Amino acid sequence: MTNSKAKGSRNERNVVKLLNDWSGYEFARTPQSGGLHWKKQYTSGDIVCIDDKHGRRFPFSIECKSHQNFDLLHLIDDSYGKSSNKIMMFWEQSKGDALKYNKVPLVFMRRNGMKANLHFVVMNKDFFNLWYSNIGEGTNKRGIIMYNSYDKDSLVIINSDDLITTNYKDFYKSGRNFLKNK
Repeated sequence: MTNSKAKGSRNERNVVKLLNDWSGYEFARTPQSGGLHWKKQYTSGDIVCIDDKHGRRFPFSIECKSHQNFDLLHLIDDSYGKSSNKIMMFWEQSKGDALKYNKVPLVFMRRNGMKANLHFVVMNKDFFNLWYSNIGEGTNKRGIIMYNSYDKDSLVIINSDDLITTNYKDFYKSGRNFLKNK
């Protein structure tokens, strides 16, 4: 049996590497997985940007989840798994952390058996629409799942490979603009 703490740490390190490579900025795991409350602008979520200039303005709160299994069926069938909807549990945690620090919540989640550097990336649908309207025609659209909820947030789930083929600066600017217009 895999140690869940080690699995979570490994997942966070993979997301840090993905963000470092994609953005060109330095990211790190938050000490104590977001439980540390020093330099408050940096400590929202599991991953933070530690670049001296970029880190203070970084608009996202990034939560990382690695789970044995989570089901996507509830996204198309509201009667399925309401009490065990892990995706919404992950989202609510990320959203709560992000609200405290006026950040845009993002969840990088994966389940056992997925390719090591592949994640589902969960984001608010309104943020997605703002960002995606600015990224151009050449972007791969194979991994988009839209979840429209009437009683909770409407979410979009995309493939991390699709995310990192887009321009990081456009994503960053969309995050900053989303916060200004909130």
